[in-house]
Amino acid sequence: MHHVQMTMTVKLSFVQKRSQQKRIAGRIEHSTSNSERRLAEAAVASVFDVVSEVLPKPQRSEWPRQAGDFAACPEFQRAADWNSPRSREVAQPGCVLQLARDGLLAALISFGIAGWSASAVGVLASGFEATRRHTLGRVELEADFESVFARDILLTQGTLGYGQVWAGTEWKLSYAHNTFELDYRPAPFDFLGYDAGLSESRNALQASFRQRIHNRLTLLGAGGFYDGFTDYRSIWLNEYYRQQFSALPAYVEAEPNGANVSAGLRWTYLTASGILQADVGFLKDEIAPGYEIDFDGLRRGRPNLYTSTFHFSTENILTRRIRLLNDFRMTDTTNRQKRYGYQSSLNVAAGESWVVRAYGGYTREDPTLQAYYFGSTVEYELTPSCLISLSARYYRDTGEIENSLFSNAAPGIKSYQAGLGLRYLWEHSAFKIYVAPYFTRYEPFGLSTAFFQNLYRNRDWGIAQIAYSFSF
Repeated sequence: MHHVQMTMTVKLSFVQKRSQQKRIAGRIEHSTSNSERRLAEAAVASVFDVVSEVLPKPQRSEWPRQAGDFAACPEFQRAADWNSPRSREVAQPGCVLQLARDGLLAALISFGIAGWSASAVGVLASGFEATRRHTLGRVELEADFESVFARDILLTQGTLGYGQVWAGTEWKLSYAHNTFELDYRPAPFDFLGYDAGLSESRNALQASFRQRIHNRLTLLGAGGFYDGFTDYRSIWLNEYYRQQFSALPAYVEAEPNGANVSAGLRWTYLTASGILQADVGFLKDEIAPGYEIDFDGLRRGRPNLYTSTFHFSTENILTRRIRLLNDFRMTDTTNRQKRYGYQSSLNVAAGESWVVRAYGGYTREDPTLQAYYFGSTVEYELTPSCLISLSARYYRDTGEIENSLFSNAAPGIKSYQAGLGLRYLWEHSAFKIYVAPYFTRYEPFGLSTAFFQNLYRNRDWGIAQIAYSFSF
């Protein structure tokens, strides 16, 4: 499965004088139109996405988080989670609350509420950010809680974040705690299995920094670690192998954990209209491996995974009303083929009070994995301090790669979601709530995965998110 790296904190910064015209690096002014101003600010916002950063990711996304990507849904991860290997390993790196491949568009590189652009009315990120304060800087506090739930599964995540910005330096530290509650039900013909209530937790700490080393060049860095299962699918599979083989001497209790580090550069090659970013990341994950048994006895799968990630992106302001982001990624994980992904995101100021954000992407990993996804968010400014958004998304893939006659690889899936968000902005703080139904539908599974039919079954989910931030 993948991470949905889960987790998730979004930074929403509010500029003291809303009517004041916003400047992007180079002191180039944008239209005073509310929608255009919000578009520019949101598009360039520096996202401190604890969710994605708390887990192994090459580098945080500079593009606002799109709706409902929390839940650490593996489906979208399969396409977007360049950090997650997918084969017979129980736990895959880089996932927080993955809805067991039941995905939310993690492909947007960060979890979040569609249209929930971190800092939608706030501080512009490095490269396009307005002149930073040259005093002691700004302090930012963030907190959020998110939950994804179905009839037999409950996933939650709480996140706390603290950061400072002054002169050309920015650093942030975040902590995330995830809980997983699920009812384990083996297949009817699994005579060694029995019903069980499972409860696990995960703790993660992530730090990131930015240092402007030139008027147009910014150094990026991040690192962190986690302890615990990264998603509910890993917990389910770990329980399956425990019930089957724990009585054998060769069985080893799983203790999943991992660490990550990344570095990159961000270059504003066109003042206030063009940015290039490139970064590289390295991840090490101790997972809960699968097991196989034959005449030679019990064999344990690989317990650790090493991943290298390479990322390149371009951001451009095409007109006063349109901003475009193109993102390319390549991931190389132990014993896997390289995974390639592309995503394009477009922010458009459609009117005085309307902003539309759309995205779509494609991922491929030989020999068989292909995935595509798309989504959009429409945000309307009810009042200067209250904004409402409606988001929708769709994801589909061909299923995980199977490499044996008996495999826990998930079959193909399609998932879709539609949600409603409400955001309030004050002088120094912001508050956001989001709710949505979320549906996952798997393709029919074969005999090789029949033992996991209760893991890979269709589910109807609910999503609830709440976040608050304060800066001074």
